[in-house]
Amino acid sequence: MTAQTLVLHEDQGQTFRKRVKFLGTGALKKGQGVCYDPDYYTSETGEAITDAWGFRDNAVNLPSNSNNQFFAGVSVQNYAANANGQWIEIFEPGSVCEVLTVIDTTAGSTRLTCCAGTGIAGWFAYGKIGGRGSALALQTKAHVIAEDEAAAAATVNATTLTDTGVFTADADGDLVILVGGEGVTAGLYTITAVDDNTCTLSASASAGSVPAHYFMVRSYPTVLCKLLDGAESGLQEYLIPTSGGSTTAMVGGVSNLTYGALAGGDTTITVADGGYDGLLKGFQCVKTPNANDWVLSVSHHETTDPETFDVDAAGENVLLQWFGDEWATIHNTGTAT
Repeated sequence: MTAQTLVLHEDQGQTFRKRVKFLGTGALKKGQGVCYDPDYYTSETGEAITDAWGFRDNAVNLPSNSNNQFFAGVSVQNYAANANGQWIEIFEPGSVCEVLTVIDTTAGSTRLTCCAGTGIAGWFAYGKIGGRGSALALQTKAHVIAEDEAAAAATVNATTLTDTGVFTADADGDLVILVGGEGVTAGLYTITAVDDNTCTLSASASAGSVPAHYFMVRSYPTVLCKLLDGAESGLQEYLIPTSGGSTTAMVGGVSNLTYGALAGGDTTITVADGGYDGLLKGFQCVKTPNANDWVLSVSHHETTDPETFDVDAAGENVLLQWFGDEWATIHNTGTAT
Protein backbone atom coordinates (compact mmCIF):
# COMPACT_ATOMS: atom_id res chain seq x y z
CA MET A 1 0.00 0.00 0.00
CA THR A 2 1.45 3.36 -1.04
CA ALA A 3 1.71 6.04 1.63
CA GLN A 4 0.01 9.32 0.79
CA THR A 5 1.07 12.78 1.82
CA LEU A 6 -1.69 15.19 2.85
CA VAL A 7 -0.96 18.67 1.53
CA LEU A 8 -2.59 21.37 3.62
CA HIS A 9 -3.61 24.83 2.44
CA GLU A 10 -0.95 27.40 3.31
CA ASP A 11 -3.34 29.19 5.71
CA GLN A 12 -3.99 26.06 7.77
CA GLY A 13 -1.90 25.52 10.87
CA GLN A 14 -1.16 22.13 12.37
CA THR A 15 -3.79 21.09 14.89
CA PHE A 16 -4.38 18.17 17.23
CA ARG A 17 -8.08 17.65 17.83
CA LYS A 18 -9.76 15.60 20.52
CA ARG A 19 -13.39 14.92 21.42
CA VAL A 20 -14.03 15.31 25.14
CA LYS A 21 -16.95 15.48 27.54
CA PHE A 22 -17.42 18.99 28.98
CA LEU A 23 -18.90 18.57 32.46
CA GLY A 24 -19.93 22.20 32.85
CA THR A 25 -23.44 23.41 32.08
CA GLY A 26 -22.63 26.91 30.82
CA ALA A 27 -21.66 28.10 27.37
CA LEU A 28 -18.13 27.76 26.02
CA LYS A 29 -16.50 30.26 23.69
CA LYS A 30 -14.13 29.55 20.83
CA GLY A 31 -10.56 29.40 22.16
CA GLN A 32 -11.59 29.04 25.81
CA GLY A 33 -9.31 26.75 27.79
CA VAL A 34 -10.44 23.63 29.67
CA CYS A 35 -8.73 21.20 32.03
CA TYR A 36 -9.14 17.49 32.66
CA ASP A 37 -11.03 16.50 35.80
CA PRO A 38 -8.53 14.16 37.49
CA ASP A 39 -11.04 12.98 40.11
CA TYR A 40 -13.96 12.43 37.76
CA TYR A 41 -16.26 9.55 38.68
CA THR A 42 -19.87 9.04 39.73
CA SER A 43 -21.32 7.51 42.87
CA GLU A 44 -22.48 4.57 40.78
CA THR A 45 -19.08 3.67 39.36
CA GLY A 46 -16.66 4.88 42.02
CA GLU A 47 -13.14 4.29 40.75
CA ALA A 48 -14.24 1.92 37.97
CA ILE A 49 -13.66 2.86 34.33
CA THR A 50 -17.12 1.87 33.10
CA ASP A 51 -18.82 5.25 33.37
CA ALA A 52 -21.06 6.12 30.43
CA TRP A 53 -19.21 9.39 29.79
CA GLY A 54 -15.87 7.68 29.33
CA PHE A 55 -12.57 7.57 31.14
CA ARG A 56 -10.78 10.30 33.01
CA ASP A 57 -8.74 11.29 29.96
CA ASN A 58 -11.77 12.83 28.23
CA ALA A 59 -13.76 14.50 31.03
CA VAL A 60 -13.00 18.24 31.15
CA ASN A 61 -14.21 21.34 32.93
CA LEU A 62 -13.38 25.02 33.24
CA PRO A 63 -9.99 25.71 34.86
CA SER A 64 -10.07 25.95 38.67
CA ASN A 65 -7.70 25.77 41.62
CA SER A 66 -8.26 21.99 41.76
CA ASN A 67 -7.58 21.04 38.12
CA ASN A 68 -5.01 23.69 37.11
CA GLN A 69 -2.29 21.04 36.75
CA PHE A 70 -4.24 19.14 34.07
CA PHE A 71 -4.60 21.48 31.07
CA ALA A 72 -6.43 19.79 28.17
CA GLY A 73 -6.68 22.40 25.41
CA VAL A 74 -9.02 25.05 24.00
CA SER A 75 -12.51 24.85 22.54
CA VAL A 76 -12.58 24.52 18.74
CA GLN A 77 -15.79 26.59 18.44
CA ASN A 78 -18.60 28.24 20.39
CA TYR A 79 -20.88 25.87 22.29
CA ALA A 80 -24.24 26.91 23.72
CA ALA A 81 -25.09 26.17 27.36
CA ASN A 82 -26.34 22.66 28.06
CA ALA A 83 -27.81 21.69 31.44
CA ASN A 84 -26.59 18.12 30.97
CA GLY A 85 -23.03 18.86 29.88
CA GLN A 86 -22.00 18.00 26.33
CA TRP A 87 -19.40 16.49 24.03
CA ILE A 88 -17.11 19.10 22.50
CA GLU A 89 -13.96 19.25 20.39
CA ILE A 90 -10.75 20.82 21.65
CA PHE A 91 -7.38 21.72 20.17
CA GLU A 92 -4.67 20.08 22.27
CA PRO A 93 -1.23 21.53 23.16
CA GLY A 94 1.02 21.67 20.10
CA SER A 95 -1.80 23.03 17.94
CA VAL A 96 -1.79 26.31 16.04
CA CYS A 97 -5.23 27.70 16.79
CA GLU A 98 -7.18 30.66 18.15
CA VAL A 99 -7.31 31.32 21.89
CA LEU A 100 -9.62 33.58 23.88
CA THR A 101 -7.66 36.49 25.32
CA VAL A 102 -7.99 39.72 27.31
CA ILE A 103 -4.68 41.30 26.26
CA ASP A 104 -3.13 42.89 23.17
CA THR A 105 -0.60 40.71 21.39
CA THR A 106 2.49 41.04 19.19
CA ALA A 107 3.25 38.21 16.77
CA GLY A 108 6.15 36.02 17.81
CA SER A 109 6.79 37.67 21.19
CA THR A 110 3.65 37.88 23.37
CA ARG A 111 3.22 34.91 25.66
CA LEU A 112 -0.11 34.15 27.27
CA THR A 113 -1.23 31.84 30.05
CA CYS A 114 -4.69 30.42 30.69
CA CYS A 115 -6.54 31.65 33.78
CA ALA A 116 -8.45 29.83 36.49
CA GLY A 117 -11.11 31.59 38.54
CA THR A 118 -14.56 33.14 38.47
CA GLY A 119 -15.41 35.10 35.34
CA ILE A 120 -12.02 34.66 33.68
CA ALA A 121 -11.72 30.85 33.71
CA GLY A 122 -10.34 29.67 30.38
CA TRP A 123 -9.38 33.14 29.12
CA PHE A 124 -5.68 33.78 28.36
CA ALA A 125 -3.94 36.77 29.99
CA TYR A 126 -0.35 37.95 30.49
CA GLY A 127 2.08 35.04 30.13
CA LYS A 128 3.50 33.43 33.24
CA ILE A 129 5.15 29.99 33.43
CA GLY A 130 5.66 28.23 30.07
CA GLY A 131 4.45 24.76 29.12
CA ARG A 132 0.97 23.24 28.89
CA GLY A 133 -1.62 25.95 29.48
CA SER A 134 0.51 28.71 27.95
CA ALA A 135 0.72 29.93 24.35
CA LEU A 136 2.81 32.04 21.96
CA ALA A 137 0.92 34.66 19.95
CA LEU A 138 1.29 34.38 16.16
CA GLN A 139 -0.73 37.53 15.39
CA THR A 140 -0.42 41.20 16.27
CA LYS A 141 -3.88 42.22 17.43
CA ALA A 142 -5.40 44.87 19.73
CA HIS A 143 -8.11 43.46 21.98
CA VAL A 144 -8.16 45.71 25.02
CA ILE A 145 -10.59 48.63 25.26
CA ALA A 146 -9.45 49.46 28.78
CA GLU A 147 -7.85 47.73 31.72
CA ASP A 148 -6.63 48.48 35.22
CA GLU A 149 -3.65 46.15 35.59
CA ALA A 150 -1.23 48.46 37.41
CA ALA A 151 -2.79 51.81 38.28
CA ALA A 152 -4.97 52.32 41.33
CA ALA A 153 -7.61 54.61 39.85
CA ALA A 154 -10.57 52.35 39.11
CA THR A 155 -13.43 51.78 41.53
CA VAL A 156 -16.69 49.89 41.43
CA ASN A 157 -19.82 50.82 43.38
CA ALA A 158 -22.68 48.35 42.92
CA THR A 159 -23.26 48.49 39.13
CA THR A 160 -21.05 51.52 38.41
CA LEU A 161 -17.43 51.11 37.28
CA THR A 162 -15.41 54.34 37.33
CA ASP A 163 -12.02 54.92 35.67
CA THR A 164 -11.58 58.53 34.61
CA GLY A 165 -11.13 59.27 30.92
CA VAL A 166 -10.53 55.74 29.61
CA PHE A 167 -13.93 54.54 28.38
CA THR A 168 -15.51 55.27 24.99
CA ALA A 169 -19.14 55.86 24.11
CA ASP A 170 -19.18 52.88 21.73
CA ALA A 171 -18.36 50.41 24.51
CA ASP A 172 -22.04 49.78 25.25
CA GLY A 173 -22.54 46.02 25.08
CA ASP A 174 -18.86 45.20 25.62
CA LEU A 175 -17.55 42.99 28.41
CA VAL A 176 -15.91 43.77 31.74
CA ILE A 177 -14.08 41.02 33.62
CA LEU A 178 -13.53 41.96 37.27
CA VAL A 179 -10.63 39.91 38.61
CA GLY A 180 -9.71 41.70 41.82
CA GLY A 181 -10.04 44.48 44.30
CA GLU A 182 -10.99 44.13 47.95
CA GLY A 183 -14.77 43.75 48.24
CA VAL A 184 -15.30 43.11 44.51
CA THR A 185 -17.45 40.25 43.27
CA ALA A 186 -15.22 38.74 40.60
CA GLY A 187 -16.99 37.80 37.38
CA LEU A 188 -17.96 38.59 33.80
CA TYR A 189 -20.28 41.58 33.28
CA THR A 190 -21.87 43.23 30.25
CA ILE A 191 -21.79 47.03 29.87
CA THR A 192 -25.30 48.46 29.60
CA ALA A 193 -24.39 52.18 29.49
CA VAL A 194 -21.13 54.13 29.27
CA ASP A 195 -19.49 57.55 29.10
CA ASP A 196 -15.85 58.71 29.31
CA ASN A 197 -15.56 58.14 33.05
CA THR A 198 -18.10 55.52 34.08
CA CYS A 199 -19.90 52.48 32.77
CA THR A 200 -22.95 50.63 34.08
CA LEU A 201 -22.59 46.89 34.58
CA SER A 202 -25.25 44.27 34.00
CA ALA A 203 -25.27 43.25 37.69
CA SER A 204 -24.06 44.57 41.03
CA ALA A 205 -20.37 43.88 41.62
CA SER A 206 -19.92 45.27 45.14
CA ALA A 207 -21.79 46.37 48.25
CA GLY A 208 -20.16 49.81 48.22
CA SER A 209 -17.40 51.84 46.60
CA VAL A 210 -14.25 49.69 46.46
CA PRO A 211 -11.07 49.49 44.32
CA ALA A 212 -11.45 47.51 41.10
CA HIS A 213 -9.07 45.47 38.98
CA TYR A 214 -10.57 44.74 35.57
CA PHE A 215 -10.19 43.94 31.88
CA MET A 216 -12.58 45.44 29.29
CA VAL A 217 -12.83 43.78 25.88
CA ARG A 218 -15.08 43.82 22.84
CA SER A 219 -17.13 40.65 22.47
CA TYR A 220 -15.02 37.48 22.90
CA PRO A 221 -11.72 38.26 21.11
CA THR A 222 -9.40 35.51 19.89
CA VAL A 223 -5.84 35.50 18.56
CA LEU A 224 -3.94 32.87 16.58
CA CYS A 225 -1.42 31.15 18.85
CA LYS A 226 0.82 28.12 19.16
CA LEU A 227 -0.35 26.19 22.22
CA LEU A 228 2.78 25.25 24.12
CA ASP A 229 3.45 21.71 25.28
CA GLY A 230 5.78 20.22 27.87
CA ALA A 231 5.47 20.35 31.64
CA GLU A 232 2.30 21.82 33.15
CA SER A 233 2.39 25.60 33.59
CA GLY A 234 -0.13 25.33 36.42
CA LEU A 235 -2.05 28.24 34.83
CA GLN A 236 -2.64 31.51 36.72
CA GLU A 237 -5.25 33.00 39.02
CA TYR A 238 -6.19 36.41 40.44
CA LEU A 239 -6.56 36.58 44.22
CA ILE A 240 -8.68 39.16 46.03
CA PRO A 241 -7.29 40.56 49.30
CA THR A 242 -9.10 40.23 52.61
CA SER A 243 -8.00 42.88 55.12
CA GLY A 244 -6.65 41.26 58.23
CA GLY A 245 -7.68 37.84 56.93
CA SER A 246 -6.36 35.00 54.84
CA THR A 247 -6.95 33.48 51.43
CA THR A 248 -5.94 30.27 49.67
CA ALA A 249 -3.67 30.03 46.63
CA MET A 250 -3.85 27.16 44.17
CA VAL A 251 -1.01 24.63 44.17
CA GLY A 252 1.42 25.40 41.35
CA GLY A 253 1.08 28.05 38.66
CA VAL A 254 1.07 31.76 39.41
CA SER A 255 -1.18 33.66 41.82
CA ASN A 256 -1.62 37.32 40.85
CA LEU A 257 -2.10 39.45 43.96
CA THR A 258 -4.60 42.21 43.23
CA TYR A 259 -5.31 45.61 44.68
CA GLY A 260 -7.10 46.54 47.88
CA ALA A 261 -6.98 49.07 50.71
CA LEU A 262 -6.10 46.33 53.25
CA ALA A 263 -7.05 48.82 55.95
CA GLY A 264 -7.80 46.06 58.44
CA GLY A 265 -4.36 44.46 58.20
CA ASP A 266 -2.28 42.17 56.00
CA THR A 267 -3.74 39.41 53.86
CA THR A 268 -2.01 36.11 54.61
CA ILE A 269 -1.51 33.13 52.29
CA THR A 270 -0.24 29.86 53.72
CA VAL A 271 1.57 28.21 50.81
CA ALA A 272 0.61 24.55 50.50
CA ASP A 273 3.24 21.86 49.95
CA GLY A 274 4.05 20.95 46.36
CA GLY A 275 2.65 17.80 44.81
CA TYR A 276 5.74 16.58 42.93
CA ASP A 277 9.42 17.38 42.40
CA GLY A 278 10.06 20.33 40.13
CA LEU A 279 6.66 21.98 40.70
CA LEU A 280 6.86 25.76 40.28
CA LYS A 281 4.77 28.17 42.34
CA GLY A 282 4.80 31.90 41.66
CA PHE A 283 3.26 34.97 43.27
CA GLN A 284 3.15 38.38 41.60
CA CYS A 285 1.79 41.65 42.94
CA VAL A 286 0.01 43.33 40.02
CA LYS A 287 -1.21 46.39 41.93
CA THR A 288 0.28 48.16 44.95
CA PRO A 289 -1.96 47.96 48.04
CA ASN A 290 -2.95 51.24 49.70
CA ALA A 291 -1.84 49.95 53.08
CA ASN A 292 -0.39 46.81 54.66
CA ASP A 293 0.94 43.81 52.71
CA TRP A 294 0.35 40.44 51.18
CA VAL A 295 2.16 37.98 53.47
CA LEU A 296 3.21 34.57 52.14
CA SER A 297 3.89 31.94 54.80
CA VAL A 298 5.90 29.06 53.32
CA SER A 299 6.04 25.93 55.45
CA HIS A 300 8.81 23.43 54.74
CA HIS A 301 11.20 25.97 53.24
CA GLU A 302 14.82 25.02 52.59
CA THR A 303 16.33 27.82 54.70
CA THR A 304 13.76 28.84 57.30
CA ASP A 305 10.66 26.88 58.33
CA PRO A 306 8.38 28.66 57.89
CA GLU A 307 9.78 31.32 55.57
CA THR A 308 7.72 34.50 55.24
CA PHE A 309 7.66 36.91 52.31
CA ASP A 310 6.08 40.39 52.43
CA VAL A 311 4.85 41.54 49.02
CA ASP A 312 3.60 45.13 48.95
CA ALA A 313 4.38 46.79 45.61
CA ALA A 314 3.40 46.31 41.99
CA GLY A 315 5.93 44.10 40.21
CA GLU A 316 7.23 42.37 43.33
CA ASN A 317 7.24 38.63 42.89
CA VAL A 318 8.31 35.33 44.42
CA LEU A 319 9.03 32.08 42.58
CA LEU A 320 9.38 28.80 44.47
CA GLN A 321 10.20 25.25 43.40
CA TRP A 322 9.33 22.06 45.25
CA PHE A 323 11.84 19.23 45.62
CA GLY A 324 11.75 16.31 48.03
CA ASP A 325 9.84 17.71 50.97
CA GLU A 326 10.58 21.44 50.85
CA TRP A 327 10.33 24.63 48.81
CA ALA A 328 13.38 26.40 47.41
CA THR A 329 13.35 30.10 46.51
CA ILE A 330 14.22 30.54 42.82
CA HIS A 331 13.56 34.29 42.69
CA ASN A 332 12.34 36.93 45.12
CA THR A 333 11.86 40.70 44.88
CA GLY A 334 9.65 40.88 47.97
CA THR A 335 10.96 41.01 51.53
CA ALA A 336 11.94 37.72 53.16
CA THR A 337 11.57 37.78 56.95
